[in-house]
Amino acid sequence: MPTAVDSLQQLFQKLLKLPEQEEQQPYLVLIQHSLSFAIRQASTAEDDADEKLYRRAGLRTPAENATRDWEGGHLWLKHITTTLQNDSACLLWLQTSTRILPEWLSRTAARIIDVSSDPWGWDSEESLNLNRLDAIVESLETTVAQLRHSRHENEQSDPFRVPLVVETLTPLLVRHGLTRSIQFLKRMQQIPGVCPLVIPVLTENLTSKQHHLLEDLAQAVLWLHEGEAVLLRQGVREKGNMVRENLNYQIVIDNRGIKKIKVVSDEKDSSRQEQADEVSVEATPSISTSSRKAPQRPKVQLQLEEEAPKKTSTAEAATTPQIYMQDDDPEFEDYDEEDPDDDLEI
Repeated sequence: MPTAVDSLQQLFQKLLKLPEQEEQQPYLVLIQHSLSFAIRQASTAEDDADEKLYRRAGLRTPAENATRDWEGGHLWLKHITTTLQNDSACLLWLQTSTRILPEWLSRTAARIIDVSSDPWGWDSEESLNLNRLDAIVESLETTVAQLRHSRHENEQSDPFRVPLVVETLTPLLVRHGLTRSIQFLKRMQQIPGVCPLVIPVLTENLTSKQHHLLEDLAQAVLWLHEGEAVLLRQGVREKGNMVRENLNYQIVIDNRGIKKIKVVSDEKDSSRQEQADEVSVEATPSISTSSRKAPQRPKVQLQLEEEAPKKTSTAEAATTPQIYMQDDDPEFEDYDEEDPDDDLEI
């Protein structure tokens, strides 16, 4: 049975190597995470007494779960992007916010299309901005076609897919609302050669019903909640096959002091890695109790011992009646042997 890290990599490898005749629409991966103030506040809470109880039970504290949820969104996006970058010759990154481009992304060979430098089109109406969704789709189509054409010119006959990662869906939701944003995602799903399509979204930006509409559009959903990463995905070739996986992971720091996601296969590997890796930030026990084995108790050995003679205690001796006879007792002289109970007083 493949481990969690293998299943995630195998999913992307299958998507990038689909035959041309099986190409229909890109496999949309939806990342649901949160940056709410409540999670940020919970991540700073500290209680030494409660922490000892959670440690004794082998569980993470609520503050640790909140920290994982707070940092997990951008760290999982980084992990997925770098994994796709390693498996594909090129990757498209759609920058939708005015935040500075991540340093780890600038060191890669990803093709970046920035629509955030002039988000409202004030500098130039012809520039790519969030107001011109059709122009963004056309730019993506042109870039993907150029990359695939260059690949065929180099006599590469193997299937070539271009992964497309959207930085965040939040600016589109704020600017256009859910309906137009879904139409925009459907347009991107029709771009030939794009697979997979990765879309992060904040859970607090939409209602439960609105999230259901996005989930129906996606083929895979990665839900980050209470310190866990749950992946619910559709089969690559068998569309009706649904798989649910709990991805056990750690947040670790590399030699350059940069945080990243490290996926582990199970709880045992997680605990071993925590002991061996000094740069590990936290341990990640699994929420599944079926995989945990109860500690083996030592066998009880029975041994027969010789019975020691019983000793009469002082208390027992005090309660036992004692009879004393005196030789010169006058009543003893009147003792009738034929009737011993003659002098008995009741």
